[in-house]
Amino acid sequence: MRSLKRIAVITHFYSPGPAHELVDYLILRVDEVVFFGQPLPVKAEAPSFCRRYDKGKLVTEQIGSVWRIPDLLRYGKDTLAVMWFGLTQPQFDLIIALDPLNVAAVRLVGWLKGKPPLVYYTIDYVPNRFRSEWLNRFYHWLDRTGVAASTWTWNLSSRMAEARAKRWDSRDLDAKQLVVPMGTHELPISYKLKAKSSVVFMGHLRAGQGVERLLEATSIAVKQMPDLKLTIVGGGELLDTLEIKAKKLGLENAVTFTGFVASNDEMRQHLLDASLAVALYEDTPENYTR
Repeated sequence: MRSLKRIAVITHFYSPGPAHELVDYLILRVDEVVFFGQPLPVKAEAPSFCRRYDKGKLVTEQIGSVWRIPDLLRYGKDTLAVMWFGLTQPQFDLIIALDPLNVAAVRLVGWLKGKPPLVYYTIDYVPNRFRSEWLNRFYHWLDRTGVAASTWTWNLSSRMAEARAKRWDSRDLDAKQLVVPMGTHELPISYKLKAKSSVVFMGHLRAGQGVERLLEATSIAVKQMPDLKLTIVGGGELLDTLEIKAKKLGLENAVTFTGFVASNDEMRQHLLDASLAVALYEDTPENYTR
């Protein structure tokens, strides 16, 4: 690892995740790490950032502007931003890019300015990413060419390579696809159950997560367990809709919505305070988390 003196990590982000964990790992092992992040459309109020670490210490941080523009224009802006980042930076020994659009931008820079080794880090693979057929085809074309052009592709699970092979007959690309699962931390936390009848959900409040069904189930269960409490941790486009649904079901005293929680420590504490954690994923073709 020390032979790699300079590494870039490029990502879109909603909340701290695999890219942030990767950077935390690399800064202790690589002389210089540059971390370039841009918000997903669902995190549109957040600015982009560029952080440079030298021997484990943050030495510079540039914060971008908040862009309030339509999603398609945002992705175009993000692609140009990655290209500008690549063209204005000294040569890297390795670039690790998350999501196919960032990989495509890095490849465009490579045609103009050298070709450092490239890792395509795949956190999710979505068979039906967009409702628009042409957008979906474009997404999968970017993914296919990203795997073919990258030095290595890191997949979160083996099912990603299987899904690609099914769609593209891409067994010729299997050799460069590696399974790189996410790990976990051993946390110095003492667990003490605070409430026996407490349930928690933590996640992005969007279609396909099944939170609507969780509210309906709670409205039934609370009749048998009056002290039942449900905490819903997370933000998203369905937050307002779910809050209205909870009121219609008469769950004002039983359900608490925290909204988006930026701190991992606070998020974990919500999980530890409950006696049961629930993760629901609707089993529909358009739901990539199923």
